[in-house]
Parts: sequence; structure tokens; C-alpha cells
Amino acid sequence: HFIDRVFNSILGANLGQSLEGGINIALNFYRERKDDLRALGNSTILQDLLEEDIPRNPENLAQKLVEISPALSFLQVFSPQGEMILSQGNDLGQVRYSNIENYPAGPLLPITRGDITVERYFSRVPGTRGEYSVVLGTNLPQGFEDQTELIQMARRVYVQMLTFQERFRFSLIFFYLIFALPILLLSIFLSFLLTDRLLRPLVN
Repeated sequence: HFIDRVFNSILGANLGQSLEGGINIALNFYRERKDDLRALGNSTILQDLLEEDIPRNPENLAQKLVEISPALSFLQVFSPQGEMILSQGNDLGQVRYSNIENYPAGPLLPITRGDITVERYFSRVPGTRGEYSVVLGTNLPQGFEDQTELIQMARRVYVQMLTFQERFRFSLIFFYLIFALPILLLSIFLSFLLTDRLLRPLVN
């Protein structure tokens, strides 16, 4: 019963559900951030705002986009000629035009520096003056990747322990007997020894 309680406390269903829930929350959060960037990058709103603000006041563009997508933390806009018109927010997400000139629209590789990771999306936005190249970025919470990896690692260990539960149970019983058996034998020996000493005066 003691061993069963140990295993139930370690491998309880609540632990597995908590680990699975933590992973799902992290993955859903990550997908939502990427989906928000993709939706904004492919929206007609971005095209309309570029046409409206770039010629007159490019700085207003970032503010308006943040109002639409609060998670937006980085914006970079290149003119149809490849000149950088605007770069605002976390400069960790910046790219050179030569790196995206022939790159298809879609997700860019995330950039990580220290505990900060920037997810990016590259969009080609048509306009009356030509095609703009726009890079949108969002910061993931500090340590997000490390914390997610720790949860995934804990879940892998949990699954392995469930898989080899019977082996662990046998090993625990074996080691328990290794330590308990000598103590049991010693206590039996001492009981015989004490009994013999107690009975000897009576015999005499």
C-alpha cells in the first residue's frame, strides 16, 4: 500500500492533465500570435493604411496597426524600390531588404536573443505606387521557449514513467527490501539475543 501511494502521488492523473494543459496553453498562445500576424499581413486594412499614411506620415502607421493588433511589437516597411521607409519597435526583428527581396510572403524564421524571441511575418502589399515589403513582428514572453521546453520535458518524463511503471515498482520494492531486510534480520537477532538473556536467570 505504501508503494502504491508513492506511485499514485508521483504519477497521479492530475499531474498528467496539468502537464498536458500547460503544453496546450503554450501552443495555443503561440498559434494565436502567429495567426494574428498572418491575418494582419494579409488584410486589406494594412494595404489601406499603407496607401494613406506612408506618403504623408509613416509614423502613424505603427500606432494604427497596434490599435488593431495590440500584440504587434515590430514593424518594418520597404518601398517598392527597396528603400526602408519605416522601422519601429523591437529592432531585434529587423531584416535587410536583400534578404527578403526574392523571398515569398509568409512567416520568417523567429529571432531569439537572450530570453526574448520575436516571431515575424513577411508580407508583400500592393499599392498604387508599387509593391511594398512589410515585416511584422510580435514578442513572445521572456523565457517562453525555455519554459515551454521544460513543460514538454516534464511531460516526456511523465509518459516514460507511466510506460515503465511496473519496472519502477519492482525496482522500488527491490531496493526497499535491500535496505529493510538487513534491519529486519538484525531486529530478529536482537530479539532472540535479548530473550535468551532474559530467560537465562530464570533457568539458573
